[in-house]
Amino acid sequence: MSQLTSSNTEKIQLNTNRHSNLAELLLPELLVEVFGYCVSGPEDFHDSAIIRVNEQRARAPFRIAAVCATWRATAIAHSKLWHYVAIPCIDKPSHCQHHLEYIETVLKRSRDASIDVIFHFLKDDIQLIQGHEPLFQALSLHRWKWRRLCAVMGGPKSVERVLNLLTEPTPRLRTLDLSRQNTAESWTYRTLNIAEWDQWFHMPQSSGNLKPVLVYAPALLHVALVNIPTIWRRLTALRPTLISLDALQEAYSPEMWDVLDGQPQMEWIHLSARDDPPPIPTDRAVILPTLATLWLNERSPQFFAENPAFLRTPALKEIVLQIATRIASMRPYLTTVAPHLRALDIRRVARMQDEDVNALALLVNLQSLVFGSDALITQCLLLRMCAIPEQSRDDTPSDAVQILWPKLERFEIWYSSFEEHARHLLLDVVRVRGRPAPRSGLHPVSIDLQELSGFTRDQKTELEQITGRTYNIETEDEHTWGAGDIVIAEAAAQRL
Repeated sequence: MSQLTSSNTEKIQLNTNRHSNLAELLLPELLVEVFGYCVSGPEDFHDSAIIRVNEQRARAPFRIAAVCATWRATAIAHSKLWHYVAIPCIDKPSHCQHHLEYIETVLKRSRDASIDVIFHFLKDDIQLIQGHEPLFQALSLHRWKWRRLCAVMGGPKSVERVLNLLTEPTPRLRTLDLSRQNTAESWTYRTLNIAEWDQWFHMPQSSGNLKPVLVYAPALLHVALVNIPTIWRRLTALRPTLISLDALQEAYSPEMWDVLDGQPQMEWIHLSARDDPPPIPTDRAVILPTLATLWLNERSPQFFAENPAFLRTPALKEIVLQIATRIASMRPYLTTVAPHLRALDIRRVARMQDEDVNALALLVNLQSLVFGSDALITQCLLLRMCAIPEQSRDDTPSDAVQILWPKLERFEIWYSSFEEHARHLLLDVVRVRGRPAPRSGLHPVSIDLQELSGFTRDQKTELEQITGRTYNIETEDEHTWGAGDIVIAEAAAQRL
């Protein structure tokens, strides 16, 4: 999509004279469809591309309008083409005028259309923020048509300025994504200890800084809050329409649970805490009656392992575990969700042993299992997946062997490594579960294997023959570039 924006529109500009007649002949209805595709972007709230400024997408309507008079008139006449308001880097006060001219043009041409607003602060500096005050004032005047607000901030000053934008009505706001990133050379999330957080985000209770935000956001559906812990004290009126929450914090707070408790339409939550959560009362419980997907990483699994009955989710269907701890520690919590859990996604998990597999075996109704992002596939797991019931003389299954996930319909492994000899067992899993015997009592499992390595060519061929699918698997006999190859190639290039 972005490639179309960056390449095709530039080619059109470079060849305007040559193709001007053709451009003039295209029907306006067709032009609008093409233009709309050029400026479109990801709609999935969980797509990480949403929080990144797409400069090509921001420039696309201007490039389109510069091709010819017909295209310019068509582009300006259709307000929905001007819905993406993006500032890639708020870095110097002297750049404010340039940003302001761009924003005012887009806001004017968007007219009544809903807009997506996204901007990044390079650093947390009061002079920088004050120098861009005209920019924030311009955005505030069009607050009523914000559909999505994504802001990446450098520290408490920029956080506070952005939160102040949310203390007035935003009737169309559906997605709010606020995060604080490192202001150094690498744009990665910064990990601070609690003392630093107290210093950076201390807000006196007597100040006016605790004014609630999102009081007037009746259409809000999705919220992402990354490294902004104090905001929970200010979300006193989080709308009951909310269906998705992404909360990555240093530690959970009682205020966060107060906000979440009883949300009537919440369907998806991603929780991460880098430090141990504070103790909670033994009789405390948070009820999310409609929650379907729960994503846990960092210290979250430990929290739920120690408080298995704290979060009550009767509609939970899927769990994503991105952890480095033992799954066996979560056995009490898995016991509570086992009856209704249908999907499990495991990433970067610690080496699984028999007790971990036994904990996962509690999920008897599991239909989908995914291992990804550096998970380690062990022999004990695959051996249990290969186990099939012994056949009695009347060809009925026996209970002598426990089947692991007998209702499994989907099995996927990507970007994962294998314990020694586990690759051979994967072939057995594919044979037994991919094409189960008629009287085995097992469902045929759809098996997808991507971005794996270390298999022989014969193993890859057999996997593909059994399943009838093509897999992105690097075999041992395929040539791969190493450091020695690069040195040889550079030496050869210098001789040319």
